[in-house]
Amino acid sequence: MDGPGKAVCRPSGLLASSSTTGSSRCCGQTTVRPASSATVGYASNSTSANSTAPGAHQESSSQNATKGVLHCATPILRATAPWLRVRGMTVNRPPERAASRSAAATEWSWDALSTTTIGQPVVSSRRSRTVHSSLARSRVAITKDVRGRHAEFAEGTAISESTTPELRWQNTFHHRIPGYQTRVPGMSRVLVTGGAGFLGVHLCKQLLGAGVEVVSLDDLSTSSPAAAARLRGRPGYRFVPGDVCDPAVIGMVGVAFDTVFHLASPASPLDYQRLPIATLRAGSEGTATALEIVQRGGGRLVLASTSEVYGDPQQHPQPEKYWGNVNPVGPRSVYDEAKRYAEALAFAHHRKHGTNVGVVRIFNTYGPGMRADDGRMVPTFCRQALRGEPLTVSGAGTQTRSLCYVDDTVAGLIALARSDFSGPVNIGNPTELTVLEVAELIRALADSGSIIEFGPPAVDDPQRRCPDITLARQRLDWWPRVDHRTGLSRTLQWFRMTLDQSRRTPAREPLAT
Repeated sequence: MDGPGKAVCRPSGLLASSSTTGSSRCCGQTTVRPASSATVGYASNSTSANSTAPGAHQESSSQNATKGVLHCATPILRATAPWLRVRGMTVNRPPERAASRSAAATEWSWDALSTTTIGQPVVSSRRSRTVHSSLARSRVAITKDVRGRHAEFAEGTAISESTTPELRWQNTFHHRIPGYQTRVPGMSRVLVTGGAGFLGVHLCKQLLGAGVEVVSLDDLSTSSPAAAARLRGRPGYRFVPGDVCDPAVIGMVGVAFDTVFHLASPASPLDYQRLPIATLRAGSEGTATALEIVQRGGGRLVLASTSEVYGDPQQHPQPEKYWGNVNPVGPRSVYDEAKRYAEALAFAHHRKHGTNVGVVRIFNTYGPGMRADDGRMVPTFCRQALRGEPLTVSGAGTQTRSLCYVDDTVAGLIALARSDFSGPVNIGNPTELTVLEVAELIRALADSGSIIEFGPPAVDDPQRRCPDITLARQRLDWWPRVDHRTGLSRTLQWFRMTLDQSRRTPAREPLAT
């Protein structure tokens, strides 16, 4: 197991400290350690040579996923170590879940899979033991073998036709991954502006699952009403329709929040070029409103900025200290400059008034829940491949992007919220892919016969984009866990389900962003 300070759970069930570093042997014992303050993590049972390198993607060699065995974390054993990282433990799948591999998607609800009854046998790789605790139920971490089983499900397991797409989205595609919190200490009530958008819905869902009360504010100008409805009825969730640029919304949502996540803004090129003034207002007036809520309520602002502040960068990868290369009057400038202004405004309040702020620069994020007509390359290529249409690539397709799965991005947002770091900090996946490589991979994963067509290059399209995440590793203990192949498989499955329900989405050229 990576890093010092771990403890070893002996067969007797007692915790014994150990100063050993490096990979741990997992046969016959369970190795655990308290997670860091910034990340409540989970570890796989892989013991490869690279297992100690944070951020190195590891494919588990366990065959348990195909045998119906769930790898998971041990329940809480004592109050002094409420969050544990675990290797080498498995839980036999309940009999009712083992009846059929072609079960409905609701059978694979992560909420259902993430609890275990006290006294349930917990089987390690070579011996059995029973977990005891004073709690009636305990949260457990779903690790890579479960995600491997789910990837197998995503690639072809039948789905019950009686399950609606919205319900299937909730139950199937939100993953508890390494680096994800089952609880968020110090966070009890939050406001999410843009909470009905793609990233906002995923963030709200994770916070609700952690027992946090969430108020979601969105004017639905670029979000689907169905997105907000996905969380309706969840305990602790409240949706408020409104424009964050209007100071009157403060009276609607209040100021009693320990954290405000300011995500509200058109984010895809199609949207911010269609709504240029609204985009600039979201970055200026919307940020001012969010800052006022934080100042009056004494909370912390997490400002969602973007990699677009680097423009068409001349430095690779891009560190936070790089000032960028932005065309301030080009067709993409409304989004770039809105975010640059929002950052400047947040830091001005921080320096002048001591406002508690954290600024995150988000790189290309994708995953289930994106609009099919979003215009960005991942949803566009998914839609085209599944419908057998030509995959339209802007330019020669040699421009690069770094795709970060949405659960990883959400984990980064929460890690920054829990820290005292002001940033800015890059949150993205440093694996660099060309646009053509992304198109070819999606076509292969979809088993599509679509051809690839090349169109004119987009104006001011960045030719390279890759984050330097050294600061995120050091200050937040964060790095992406989901590789692009796994993430794209999950995303394709979601689009496969939703596109089967409606084929009215107009075809549009993607902008390589």
